[in-house]
Amino acid sequence: AVSAAAQTGQAGQKANFAGTWVLDQGRSYNLPRTLKQTMTVVQDGDKLTVETEIESEQGKRTVKDEYTLDGKEADFTPQIQNDPAAKGKRTGRWVPGGKSFVVEEAIATKNPEGAPVQITITRKWLLWADGSLSIDIHQDTPRGSSESRRFFNKKT
Repeated sequence: AVSAAAQTGQAGQKANFAGTWVLDQGRSYNLPRTLKQTMTVVQDGDKLTVETEIESEQGKRTVKDEYTLDGKEADFTPQIQNDPAAKGKRTGRWVPGGKSFVVEEAIATKNPEGAPVQITITRKWLLWADGSLSIDIHQDTPRGSSESRRFFNKKT
């Protein structure tokens, strides 16, 4: 069977996430109400470089990250504020249709008492028809699971 995307000639066209994105607190859920984020994304094929300015009650900080969407597992350094020695494995892949991608992470860190802790995080990035971007985050930790959705609007 030939997919609809192949029939319409859209096969291989992947969403372009490049640009500067501002958090839309009103459309997001399960986030601290005082959180502000501005994300700058540079996309080169299957590689995204992301720089996020975060403003919260803990102050301002910048987080730099990179996603490679080739489906291969790669080592990365998690951005865990209280454990700079944390280690992680990450796999990123496009979702069929190319309008979104999924990144799965397995992180080995330590709790405040120094005991080993495993965290898994799944992020799904999706471009919407209205031009907005959502990032759904599902996180499993020893304290339980959580989900959030961050909506971003492109800065013009």
